Amino acid sequence: MPIDKRNCILLFVKAPLPGTVKTRLSDRLAPEAILALYKGFVTDLLATLQTTGHDIRIFYDPPDKKDVLVDWLGSGLFLYPQTGSDLGKRMEAAFIETFAAGYTHAVLIGSDIPDLPISILDAALDCLDRYPAVIGPSTDGGYYLIGFESEGFLKEAFDRITWSTERVFASTMDRFAIHSRQIHVLPRWQDVDTYDDLLDLVRRMREQPDRLPDTRRALVESGLL
Repeated sequence: MPIDKRNCILLFVKAPLPGTVKTRLSDRLAPEAILALYKGFVTDLLATLQTTGHDIRIFYDPPDKKDVLVDWLGSGLFLYPQTGSDLGKRMEAAFIETFAAGYTHAVLIGSDIPDLPISILDAALDCLDRYPAVIGPSTDGGYYLIGFESEGFLKEAFDRITWSTERVFASTMDRFAIHSRQIHVLPRWQDVDTYDDLLDLVRRMREQPDRLPDTRRALVESGLL
């Protein structure tokens, strides 16, 4: 019997350990403030994802810290360790595992886009009915989302990419062009890596005072909001 089409959102997170998350903020914020902010990003984003009605798979790193994730987020979630030698291999493995579980549409995002609108997630999954792949470019030259229809999965999209550089999006698009694969490009969105990115998030949050309660609490406690 054929498997019914099912959508899945893959969320990549790190265990909330001091000194290991949002390290590019360490020259401006205290370690405890950074950790609280990161936790707020994840819990607010997860709350948004849970309103979509789609299954959510959380892939965490380091792979031996599941107990930390359960203590933090609870036991009622689909939690899987990230596996692979670099970010690309870890993303590739997450897609392969998800499609092997029977999902036909999957999109992957990180935890540094706490205010990503549901409309973008819906558009990403919807377009996989018409395109084999989808990508959301970020303003820093990377991407905040990548997704595939199971039959259109291109593992080469993650090969030989120099991660955390301004060439990530362009290099990824080159991979699709080399393999003559179509990909739908979503609107740009800003992730939060640097202190300037964080200030931009603060400005956006002032315009939407009812959103992101956990992030807002962390920003208030740090004196930024």
